[in-house]
Amino acid sequence: MVEAADFARLRLGLALSTALGAGAVLVILRDRLESVMAVDSLAPAPPSPPVDTRGDSILLVTRGAAEYAREHAVAATVPPAALAAGDSLRTVAESLAAQGNKLDAALLLQRAASFYSSAESSNQAAQAAQAQATPGPVPAPAPPPTNAASSRPTRPATGASPAVPDSQAIAQFYAELEKAVESRQLSEVQRLLPNMSDGEARDWRDFFVDEDIQSLDATYTVQHVTRQGEVVFARVREEVVVHWGNGKSSKKRDDILWTQLTNGPRGWRQIRAGKAPK
Repeated sequence: MVEAADFARLRLGLALSTALGAGAVLVILRDRLESVMAVDSLAPAPPSPPVDTRGDSILLVTRGAAEYAREHAVAATVPPAALAAGDSLRTVAESLAAQGNKLDAALLLQRAASFYSSAESSNQAAQAAQAQATPGPVPAPAPPPTNAASSRPTRPATGASPAVPDSQAIAQFYAELEKAVESRQLSEVQRLLPNMSDGEARDWRDFFVDEDIQSLDATYTVQHVTRQGEVVFARVREEVVVHWGNGKSSKKRDDILWTQLTNGPRGWRQIRAGKAPK
């Protein structure tokens, strides 16, 4: 049997246990709260948003297209007033790009390039109409013949030299090709090199849309020019340097080419090219 003293000690122990149990709960809660706060303080910061490399690439290509189209229009003597709409679009596009709206900026730059091209086409059509409406100079009367030999009709001269020397015209053509390559304009490269195979066009396209490429430098050096009838043959050195996004540079193309060119209604075109020994 439990004695009265033992019973009293038992009640005292139960009371102490109850009190200690409540204190222990408070200690446990405090320890858990401190551990949670410690874990939160050691937790890594949230990752930074990913870099929109695709948006950067699209913006780069469309910016180059707009710049190229404007330079082409200026070279074709398009008046500044006709370029104002495209210039306004480019200003808004650059503002959007600075705010991070790269795709919207790219769309506006594409519209600006279309404005410049349309202005150039309209200007060329107006110049052609004006030239057709302007009467040519009245030919001076021929002097009277002095003898029988001079009264014979004179045959028109054949094989007259072009207004621009071949070497200068071919140099201008490859300067235009340099701009098209540097601005990554596949349609313009195809216009200047109309006889490219499907594989060659695919190589240029894959090259132009490479997101790792920051910019391009193209150099076509005309080394020799000769003419045979309507075809001009040229020896040309082709160099294309790639500037990568990581700051490095490398040569994509470095060849000596034998090329054939003709002058048609839309200007000079390269109709054939092959590698020549260096």
